[in-house]
Amino acid sequence: MGEPDYPETQPDGQEKIPEGYFSEELTAETEDTAHQTIKIESMTAMVLRMDVSDKIKLAIVGNKEARGLLIKESNKVVVKNVLENPRVTDEEIVFYAGNKNLSGEVAR
Repeated sequence: MGEPDYPETQPDGQEKIPEGYFSEELTAETEDTAHQTIKIESMTAMVLRMDVSDKIKLAIVGNKEARGLLIKESNKVVVKNVLENPRVTDEEIVFYAGNKNLSGEVAR
């Protein structure tokens, strides 16, 4: 048996997430809305099964749909990483800040 493929640590202390760690369904940005409802239901099930460390990693590299699910998490570290995702747009931040159902941490 070989060694498990653990994520490497970056100089800033964050883990480098290996290519393919998450399915492309969770990380690729797409404009295809034809199967979006099925995709989100499937994604919701995947996210519910994840532990907190995987949710944090997904928050860093996840696509818009994954970010939309993770921003609702009660764990502030997950939410913080969603907002620091390099692909999060200004429109998403405005939407998150205006959503009364989300934690007050998001608005700050």
